[in-house]
Amino acid sequence: MPNLKQNAKSAPSPGTGEKRYAKSQSARDLILSTAERLYAEFGISAVSLRDIAAAAGQKNNAAVQYHFGGKDNLVKEIVNFRISSVKEKAKEIIPQLLDDKEHPQVEDYVSAFVLPFASSINEENYYPSFLSRYIMEDVCISRLLEATTASGLDELKIGVSKVLSNYPKSVIDERWEIFGVSLIHSLAIYQNARRAGVLVTPLDKFLKDFIRYHTAGLKAPVDSAKVPGDAADAREAPSNQARRGEDICAVNLQSLQNENARLKILLADVMLDNATLKEAAARN
Repeated sequence: MPNLKQNAKSAPSPGTGEKRYAKSQSARDLILSTAERLYAEFGISAVSLRDIAAAAGQKNNAAVQYHFGGKDNLVKEIVNFRISSVKEKAKEIIPQLLDDKEHPQVEDYVSAFVLPFASSINEENYYPSFLSRYIMEDVCISRLLEATTASGLDELKIGVSKVLSNYPKSVIDERWEIFGVSLIHSLAIYQNARRAGVLVTPLDKFLKDFIRYHTAGLKAPVDSAKVPGDAADAREAPSNQARRGEDICAVNLQSLQNENARLKILLADVMLDNATLKEAAARN
């Protein structure tokens, strides 16, 4: 386990009433941000609750359990802690991109999804990197998609479905998940590269190309003979439909796993560069 020690600001003196509540909230937020950083840097499974409490400057090793109960709930709270700011940013961006257009296109909906998440890239958090670890270790993004649904961002997928109304729902769902996974990993790679000082492409240019790339992916032609949802499927026996549905789920999972594996290699390379630069700086 890497050394997790860090300099922590001393907690305010204990108070009563509102002061005590403010102190409790301050400790809770500090634990959240510390856990986010440690999980992003070392992985969720590699960091214990004791590690987090110590790095957050909590004298009581049980502080994390007191505030969050356990690791699963802590991870869930980190997701929700940051998704609220993404939601607020979406409230600004989505009207600018969609409200003035009578017929928004796929690229508009993709942009409206990407830009709020991209706003989380800053020096004050490790959210994209944390989410990337979260997806890689869980292999699925079901909880993250639940969080985006709660934030209202899931409405953007519905908008894409309306534009691509002749595409089967299963295809839209699969491509949207792959798009979401790619977004999180790509933002994590970008955030780590910026911290490591190895960036080449400005963020706005990177996002513009990313949006175009995934817009094309969502709009890619569909081989209707191989995808359920056409008239022939309506006449298909329920048992055949169930088997075909299982096959599609297997393909979806394999696609996500392949995307995870590819981006995991890129993320590891960037993090290795980051570690090398930190070691060089320490020697100097």
